[in-house]
Amino acid sequence: MISPGLDNFLEGQYMLAALDPAKYSAPDNNLLNNVKQIESALSARAVLLGRLSQLYTSFVALASYDASGQVKSGLTSLDGAINNYASVLGAASPPISSVADTAISDAGGIIASEIQKHMVLKASEAIVPRLNAISGLLANENAKYAALQDEITRGLRDTALVLWEHGIGAPDPILSSQIGSFGLTYVTGSYSQACKNGVAAAQQVCKDQFDAAIKKAVENRAARVAALQAQSITSNQAALNGLIAAHGELEKGKPLDLTAITEQLTTIRGVIDDINNAQKSNAQKK
Repeated sequence: MISPGLDNFLEGQYMLAALDPAKYSAPDNNLLNNVKQIESALSARAVLLGRLSQLYTSFVALASYDASGQVKSGLTSLDGAINNYASVLGAASPPISSVADTAISDAGGIIASEIQKHMVLKASEAIVPRLNAISGLLANENAKYAALQDEITRGLRDTALVLWEHGIGAPDPILSSQIGSFGLTYVTGSYSQACKNGVAAAQQVCKDQFDAAIKKAVENRAARVAALQAQSITSNQAALNGLIAAHGELEKGKPLDLTAITEQLTTIRGVIDDINNAQKSNAQKK
């Protein structure tokens, strides 16, 4: 999960303000603008990572044939995405300058058998500074929005709990996940019978304890969502570090490690899918 549902969060804030106005307020312009900034950063990051993935398709191809034109085009496209991402994050200047790289296909004076190897090495040298720039921007995004992401997760949790406390909703999925692990089938709505045995006083104590347990389960799930959100950018950065390491080995004269590159790109593509799926889900609701 890339980000808690931003639209759900805002909708929930309005519900909280309606149900418990003494404790909660409707979103103000500052919060609305902050959420919009997060959405913009997510979109820019998805585009950036998509361009990076496309560049690597050309880079890997370069090891087999002269794909230098595609690589140079991919670098230009990636530069635009990097600078746009930086702009969304409020960078004062673009991290990638408009100065062209040394021509990747320029292999003058090199014997034919070494030309392919030379082009791959030149492409690697051009890619690594971009990876370092992206890694720094991811750290910037995390520092800039981490607190707000935590607030969003707490807001989604509070909305769920307040709705539950007001008799809106049922904990069926929580209970179903508990009882269904060992062959038993949960009956929808049966939670309402949980405390019907015993004298009235005992029933109330049971109900209070049961409600507290459901609240704790929701809080635990919210904590896991927050942890997953933090892991999103961390996994991006780890994948970038893996790519940088693979380039380092190549530039030391070792063969291009396609397995290592493929593994890191798989992680990056997974993050792209998460962002795109979240955006599609939000779009379908509007």
